[in-house]
Amino acid sequence: MLKLEDITWDNFGAVISLKLESLQERFTKPNSIFIAQGYVNVSMNYLNTLKAVTIDNTVIGFAKWVDLPKHTAPYHLTEDATLIDALMIDKAYQGKGLGKQALDLIIESIKED
Repeated sequence: MLKLEDITWDNFGAVISLKLESLQERFTKPNSIFIAQGYVNVSMNYLNTLKAVTIDNTVIGFAKWVDLPKHTAPYHLTEDATLIDALMIDKAYQGKGLGKQALDLIIESIKED
C-alpha cells in the first residue's frame, strides 16, 4: 500500500538516494536541495511538508509542499495557497501509476489540513 511518511534519520539516506531517468534529471533538482529549501521555509515560518513516498516500508519517492501566505516573496500570490513543490518517483518504480496515487494522497492531505 502506498503511503506518505515523515522523513526521519531512518529513511533520509533512501530519500536522497532516489534516482530519476537521465532524461528527467534536467527538469528538477536533487531531493537534497528540496529538503534544504524546506529548512529555509521553516526558518521563515512557512508551513512546509516533506514526505517519503513508500510501499511496504520501502522508499520509492519524495514529495514536498508548502503553504504560502498571500504576497509571499518570491511568488507574490494574491491569496493564500499551497504549492506542491516536488513529487518524484524513483526510476525503478515509474510507469506503474504510483505518481498519480502519491499525488492523490498529497491532495487529500492538503484538503485535510
